[in-house]
Amino acid sequence: MIELPPPASYRAGMRASLVFVAGALLATGCEKAGPTASGKLSDDETELMSRLPNNVGLAFGGNLPRLQKHLADSPIMKFARVGNEMVSGTNAWQDCLAEKKFKNMLGTVDVRDGFELKFLMTGLDMDDLVGCAKHAKMKYELDSDNKFIAIEIVGPNIKTKLPYLVLSDGAIYGNYSFNISGGDVDFQETNRTQMENEIVATKKDNATHNEKLLATMEKADRKMGMWFAGSAEEGTLIGDKVHEVFGSLDLEGGLDVDATVQMADKRFTGQVMDSIDSARDSARLLGPELKQVLNGLTVKRDGDRIWFKLKVSNRQLNDLFDKFGSMMGAFE
Repeated sequence: MIELPPPASYRAGMRASLVFVAGALLATGCEKAGPTASGKLSDDETELMSRLPNNVGLAFGGNLPRLQKHLADSPIMKFARVGNEMVSGTNAWQDCLAEKKFKNMLGTVDVRDGFELKFLMTGLDMDDLVGCAKHAKMKYELDSDNKFIAIEIVGPNIKTKLPYLVLSDGAIYGNYSFNISGGDVDFQETNRTQMENEIVATKKDNATHNEKLLATMEKADRKMGMWFAGSAEEGTLIGDKVHEVFGSLDLEGGLDVDATVQMADKRFTGQVMDSIDSARDSARLLGPELKQVLNGLTVKRDGDRIWFKLKVSNRQLNDLFDKFGSMMGAFE
């Protein structure tokens, strides 16, 4: 599976991703959009959403068996392993989890006050988490009833614990929270009582009551390896420029990204489109590797929405990382 970025490499991965996505959005022309939608949520998805909070703007999930099938061969994973080496045991932890029989994952993200991620996983159990922590030689604290574990993550200038709680039906609930201040990541550790109270609170109000979020989720292609859906409209730093967002990411044979962004500011949308030619010129100057990647990119505009699809092969990704890997390392 794709595990969350380790704290020490979070900034590097985020900055590199933002640079790449920004360049992608600026790189090509505009016609009518054409994303793929999965439609109504399944019963399993609805059940998971019923134990997540209502007042959030973004949901994400993944077809983990599909993702695991292609993860080992992905150059993206190989590149991520380089950054992961900064955090003791992270690569061994991910390798161990990749061998487990995941069924589903679904979570929510709240960025209105820092960053808070809550998620549920099915198909694995506490023995799997303990076994992988031991395999990765990570320290952990396990409650006597085998229902709660806090796994210690240690890296440069970072030391925190990642908590997991086993729910009554066997699903595993995780909660990561942090703030970024002055370039530093400050993790907020969550204890068992807090997590149990959060689950109890969802019995009265939960994400299945968030009709706007559910409607956006229906537009995403949720059969792909990873997907996301939501809105940046309320309480975020980009809410005045971006409203609805949804899309997917898959690793079969390479990288396949499909995303739709609803722009709130027509002037900003025009600025994006006006920057296309200069972005293409910059890509040519950076060499054939980046040009090949941009050849696999389609960007289309339909009113206030921009749809982009990027499809590149593993060979093209390897060429790109071979050339720009050292440059991306400068972000760390």
